[in-house]
Amino acid sequence: MNEKKTNILLVEDEEAHAKLINKSFKSASWSVSMTFARNLSEARNGIAKSTPDLIIADFLLPDGNGIELIPANKEESPYPVVILTSHGDEQIAVKAMKAGAFDYVVKSDVMLGDMPRVCERIMREWSNIKERNQIEEALSESEEKYLKLVETAQDAIVCDINGIIVDWNKSAERVFGYSKGEIIGKPVDVLLPDRYKNEDQVGFDRFIRTGEDRIIGKTVEVVGLSKEGVEIPIEMSLTYQKIEKEQHFFTAIIRDISERKQTEKKLKESERRLNEAQHIAEIGSWEYNLENKQIKWSDEQYRIFGYELNEIELTFEKVIDAIHPDDRKVFLEKNRRCIEGDDDTYSNEYRIIRPDGSVRTIHSQAKLVRDDLGNLTKMLGTVQDITERKKMEEALLQSEKLKSIGTITSGVAHEFNNFLAIISGNVQLLEGSRKDDEELTEALHTIKRAANDGAEISRKMLKFTTTAKDTAVFVPFDISELINQAIDFTIPRWKNMAQANGINYYMDTEGIKKVPSILCNPTELREIFVNIINNALDAMPYDGRISFSTWNGGDTVFVSISDTGEGMSEEVKKNIFDPFFTTKMAVGTGLGMSTAYGIITEHGGKIGVESAVENGTTFTLQFPIVAKADSPKESPEPKQEIKANNLCILAVDDDKAICNILDKFFSVKGHLVRTVDNGREAIILAKVADYDLVLCDIAMPDIFGYDVVKALNKLEKRPKIGMITGWGETLKPIDDEDFKVDFIIRKPFALSELTKHINDMFNT
Repeated sequence: MNEKKTNILLVEDEEAHAKLINKSFKSASWSVSMTFARNLSEARNGIAKSTPDLIIADFLLPDGNGIELIPANKEESPYPVVILTSHGDEQIAVKAMKAGAFDYVVKSDVMLGDMPRVCERIMREWSNIKERNQIEEALSESEEKYLKLVETAQDAIVCDINGIIVDWNKSAERVFGYSKGEIIGKPVDVLLPDRYKNEDQVGFDRFIRTGEDRIIGKTVEVVGLSKEGVEIPIEMSLTYQKIEKEQHFFTAIIRDISERKQTEKKLKESERRLNEAQHIAEIGSWEYNLENKQIKWSDEQYRIFGYELNEIELTFEKVIDAIHPDDRKVFLEKNRRCIEGDDDTYSNEYRIIRPDGSVRTIHSQAKLVRDDLGNLTKMLGTVQDITERKKMEEALLQSEKLKSIGTITSGVAHEFNNFLAIISGNVQLLEGSRKDDEELTEALHTIKRAANDGAEISRKMLKFTTTAKDTAVFVPFDISELINQAIDFTIPRWKNMAQANGINYYMDTEGIKKVPSILCNPTELREIFVNIINNALDAMPYDGRISFSTWNGGDTVFVSISDTGEGMSEEVKKNIFDPFFTTKMAVGTGLGMSTAYGIITEHGGKIGVESAVENGTTFTLQFPIVAKADSPKESPEPKQEIKANNLCILAVDDDKAICNILDKFFSVKGHLVRTVDNGREAIILAKVADYDLVLCDIAMPDIFGYDVVKALNKLEKRPKIGMITGWGETLKPIDDEDFKVDFIIRKPFALSELTKHINDMFNT
């Protein structure tokens, strides 16, 4: 039965009985160690030294009876006690059993010989009792702990059988407001709003009725109903046990999540406001987890990149794909430096290509996040679409360029006009004196036309940013003739210089057909064609062909100019007409095609471009036709003679060449002329002598022309005043008494125009 020996204490004062019992145990099937005591005193001493596993005690002993060896606390007795009686006395047996004896045995030779079997049975039964007691004790302790746990649990615990509440803890009372006494025995669906009591909703009763286990063992969110009828957001976890065939036991662990819901609501509101603020500010935010490589975008970042919310799976590779190919290398390098460097912040500017093909410029700022050990965990950053800001910055830069160039070109134009005035004035003087020399006259006429073209270019330099349409100087002209003039004008480059460098260009003019005249400024259109030809030559560094075509359709004249050059990318083609855009870097000004666009717009026309890389470029221009107009023929200017005689004239200009031209022109006609090259001397002369006419420049050293005019207007005998200027800016109003002049003429000027002004003044 047991591997170890069973210690038996035999208390018997009759030696014969003791020997018989000891002898019978020697034949037992289980191992026994027998200890003897002849009375209670010896027995107690033996028990004190070593607790036996079993006591066999005679009822009658010299110093008492065996019942006294039975422990007072029977439930905690460490051993069973068997009482021996000499007779089958029922009263002794009852007394022994009441005292706590496990069994009693009547003394007889037969019974004493059967003691091993009796004791083996007793030990087996004793062991079973002790094991059962231990289990019951453990169960009792477990139940006590469970009840304590249930009562002290932070979560509400509700138990029901077939929908009737059978258990309820303190937290359930706190959540729902019912005391245990009020709720026990009530149906569990009193804890749910009415809308949860139909079969399409989640509720205790549904599981009870249908046995559905869709959420058994899982946590779900539902709405509970308090004693006061207030709905409560709760989190519920159900466990289910079938007790009997028709009995179902449910345990629900319930947590009041009102505070969490309020927090979630506030968080959602905060996220909504953040998204709204980001949308207003056009700033998106992102998070990149460096450990698991996951990326999160805000709603605004999706919008900035041109995607619907959560439209794409966010990976680092997807983000890189969205970046403009030309900017990816710099982006990755800055990203790498930030992660590997000491600085935990960085900013980056790059372009992205949206799904619709549009290009946007992005500014991104980022910050690295580290854990307590200093290890990198994530990157947090923002993105802002700065496309419009960049356009504004570029527009401002262009405006500043225009302003700066405007200041420069004003000075250049003034000097340029002075040179042209000298050329034009001398040509006109020669024309008047060499009328019989036709060859010289023709050459002088060509020089004068070039000077006039130069004056037009100078005028346009001062107004290249102006888009207002001014048709005051427009005349009907054959556009085919202007194209041929531009081809001739560029011969030195496409023929002489090119052939010297071993390059051959071919000008294909077979497509130029006769078309109706257009209303235009010939000088400006001639410049456009020259500019397009030069651009085409730039695009064909190693031979090539430029083809010209003209045709008309309806009320429009069309011009096509094609080259076989390198062509343009889509980006260049898109920006070709923007001010200051150039592909020539330091070589170009960036004003060419932008100026052409402005001029053509002034003419009521249009210009378009078709091009592809390595497939050449074609510009197509169109202009409105002038009805019933013939091309003008250049004719000599009408001869004008000054009708007034013997005028006394003072010419004031810091350029002596201009003074010499005016001196020769007026002296030949019999007028008295005095010239000076500064304003101070002019004022002195005007005060001491009477002059009929004073012709004065504006920009002079020391004393300005305006100072001279002001002094002349204060003279008692005021002369006629003509202002001659190479400046293109708006002059001071001539109706101002201090700065009143009789006429203004701009350099270079025609002597016939000057004559007309003088005749108008002195014939009134």
